[in-house]
Amino acid sequence: MFIIGYLFVSVAKILSLVINIYIILIIIDSILSWLKINNYNEYSRFVGHLVDPYLNTLRQLIPRFSTVDLTPFFGILILYFTDEFLVNIIKEIGIMFL
Repeated sequence: MFIIGYLFVSVAKILSLVINIYIILIIIDSILSWLKINNYNEYSRFVGHLVDPYLNTLRQLIPRFSTVDLTPFFGILILYFTDEFLVNIIKEIGIMFL
């Protein structure tokens, strides 16, 4: 049964890492949008292609406040909640099997 426990703990760690990298990508995308970097830059397009599907889904749910787009802020909060709540549940399930 300890193999299942280590599997759950490993999945939780990998999921936490992916969520943290995605949060960093959202922050980078927000900074690039403030700086008005050329949209034809391959790095800004790459980050945009990774982040935009998630943020566009949230933009449909969250109303816009004047000219300020708070979607990245709420997106980061949702990801942080997922990391702190769901990932810790998966990790604790794994620890129960150890």
